[in-house]
Amino acid sequence: MRTNVRHIPESLISTTIAVLLTLATMILLSGCGGKSSVAMSPAGEERLSTEGRETKALDGSVVHVDQADRAPVEPFDRYAFRHFENALLQEMIGDFHGAAESYRRVLTYYPHSHEVGVYYAETLMRLGYPEKALVVLDSVRPQDEDVLYLKAGCYRAVNDVDGAKNAYLELVKLDPQQINALAFLANHYQRRNDIDSTLWAYRLLVKAGESDPRMLNQLGRMLEQTGRVDEAKEVLWMAVRATPIPHPLSVATLGELYDSRGQSDSAEMVFQLGLEASPDNILLHRELARLYFVQDSTLKALPHMRAVAELSPTDTDAARRLGIVYFSLDSLVQADSVLTALVQSGDVDARNHFYLGRIAVLQEEYERARDEFIVQSELAESSVDSWIDLGFAYRQLDAPEEESAAYMRGLEKMRDEDSAIKLLFALGTLLERTQKIDSAVTVFEEIIKHNPDEHQALNYLGYTLADNDLRLEYAHELISRAIELEPDNAAYLDSYGWVQFKRGELDDAVTYLRRAATLDNDPVILDHLGDALSATGEQQEARLWWQRALELQPDNQTLKEKLNR
Repeated sequence: MRTNVRHIPESLISTTIAVLLTLATMILLSGCGGKSSVAMSPAGEERLSTEGRETKALDGSVVHVDQADRAPVEPFDRYAFRHFENALLQEMIGDFHGAAESYRRVLTYYPHSHEVGVYYAETLMRLGYPEKALVVLDSVRPQDEDVLYLKAGCYRAVNDVDGAKNAYLELVKLDPQQINALAFLANHYQRRNDIDSTLWAYRLLVKAGESDPRMLNQLGRMLEQTGRVDEAKEVLWMAVRATPIPHPLSVATLGELYDSRGQSDSAEMVFQLGLEASPDNILLHRELARLYFVQDSTLKALPHMRAVAELSPTDTDAARRLGIVYFSLDSLVQADSVLTALVQSGDVDARNHFYLGRIAVLQEEYERARDEFIVQSELAESSVDSWIDLGFAYRQLDAPEEESAAYMRGLEKMRDEDSAIKLLFALGTLLERTQKIDSAVTVFEEIIKHNPDEHQALNYLGYTLADNDLRLEYAHELISRAIELEPDNAAYLDSYGWVQFKRGELDDAVTYLRRAATLDNDPVILDHLGDALSATGEQQEARLWWQRALELQPDNQTLKEKLNR
């Protein structure tokens, strides 16, 4: 017993045959116009079409033909009908190869039948023969919507994009509301960066009643990019309102559009509107946080940053940004908690340790800061800040040897001259602080050799020489060059006044030191001004400046001795 043959109940077969008989008669009669009124059956039987008002169909029924509407009618061929009937039955039982062959035979009788041609092409497409289907469709007339739609599908099946495009264009000419055709054309033109054609297709989609918010959102973006801002806003509002719950992406795009035009109040209103409907939407929380950051409203941004981190617990970047926001708000405990949790979760990012180290510095936990900066330098060895931070921690721990070693290791890792100069500068200041003056001078001169306009190095070297009564003319030249580059820098003006003091140019020294004191209330500047005034005999005023300096540095023994003289 064959179990793989589909069983069709006899009642269904008889009913289907009756329906197919009527359907086939209608299709074949409608598809035979335009041929000769005489046709030969395979048996060679000649049959003439009626010239009167009545004619008989194959089943013997009378078909009335109005005399005024009569046209040459091709006789109905019983063999063609049998093939067509077979084709329909074969399709019903899934025998598409048999159906295709039956349709082909029908077309030998009626080669221009529109309906049979479309059926045949559809069956060929089902069988995976789009090229053959195209050959059939090219001969079908008229090239109406059904034919063009099927041709477009065939072209797409053989990856002939231009063929599909042309078929869809012809289809849209016949029916401008063909949404699938317009969607293909919009995507096609967009991929080719043909903005005007894309806009044309999108606009037709909107007119056809297509209200997909994603499509409207894309249209809005393109309108904005081409300067059609008012139209973009209108379309984006359509996108926002296209669904009962405002489309988040469209809300974000509309808000960004308002923000880019300086309408931050409208942007905030749009983002809030979206969040009222979708309070857990991460995208809108991010956009609102970004808006507040741009407005320097960090406190207003904080709840949205927190929402993003809570809604996406696996997003380490979101958590890190939250920790950084806490740090910027001096909420060190919260920042420490967030960043420490990131490290404990296995997140390997140098920024975690950078901020944890900075938190430790602010809390004066320098050993912890050192440990964090060590990890930071290992994770970001080519970052100059990693080694500067580590050196700073060692300085606070009064470990000059370790600080010097950190700078030297960092110099080996630097990839650009500017970063190397920063580390050399830090090394030079360390050498100067530890009274290794000759080595410090060598380092600063190396910096100036590579960058003659490095004004910080010019000033630092000049001041170091002047403070140690070394090469005063050279020091004067260095500091003068620094002031040319930074004429209103209080530290440089102080250095110039100090080198002039050392050179005995007291009036000039007082002039520059007074100017420096008006720019910065630094105790060193005030002390220097007091010394210069004292040297010119202005003891009372000198004591006033020393007193102000002591108020800023109450433990400065040198100042106390000057005031007690």
